[in-house]
Amino acid sequence: MERDGMVTDRFEREMQRRREQGPRGISLAWLRLRRQRKERRR
Repeated sequence: MERDGMVTDRFEREMQRRREQGPRGISLAWLRLRRQRKERRR
């Protein structure tokens, strides 16, 4: 549970940074997340 909280905290920080960069950065972040999830399933 604690580990999950740390991951979400880091994710929120990343999203904030991406928001400052602009919508392009956010979409890139989402694409990266999708890829990681797919790789984990394998």
